[in-house]
Amino acid sequence: MRSGFITCALVLGTLGLAPELTRGGPSNGTSFSRPLLITNPFFPFPDQDMHLVKGMVGNEGTVELAEYAPRTRTFTWNGETVETRTVFEWEFFFGLLLEASANYYAQADDGSVYYFGEVVTTFGGAGGADELSWLVGGPTLPSDPESALTASAPALFMPGEPVVGGTWKPEDLAPLLEEVATVLAMDQTVR
Repeated sequence: MRSGFITCALVLGTLGLAPELTRGGPSNGTSFSRPLLITNPFFPFPDQDMHLVKGMVGNEGTVELAEYAPRTRTFTWNGETVETRTVFEWEFFFGLLLEASANYYAQADDGSVYYFGEVVTTFGGAGGADELSWLVGGPTLPSDPESALTASAPALFMPGEPVVGGTWKPEDLAPLLEEVATVLAMDQTVR
């Protein structure tokens, strides 16, 4: 890893809602015939790998560790079962674990990657607490927190063919949980 620089083909930002906002999840005609084969070049998904991202918030150091695991999970959407890939993430701030999560993704036949939810545990003070977990179809496993929000459809995580100015919501359970991504530039190196 080169210290301080990230070479990427896509620069995302959260600058607010643009008129071309892509709303909602996949259309009813979207198919997931090979959902575990994630080949989207803007969301590379290795079979098994660890990624480390270091950053700063003010004068404090942050670290995010992501494990691309060979574990899968099945969701029901639009009357079909969709198998998803799993990414486990741990977020540290000033050396302390703040959050751990399991995140679920699948690629549609058009190359778009969809986010089927996450199970989040936050840490701090006298123990952990489940916070802002969400799952397509709601909690279905005994290990899922009962407080997990229920999403009716997966959210667009990365379009198959993003364009500069394109905007979408990787998490869309407003007003409790909402995230907006906008393509600011292509083929850039950022620090």
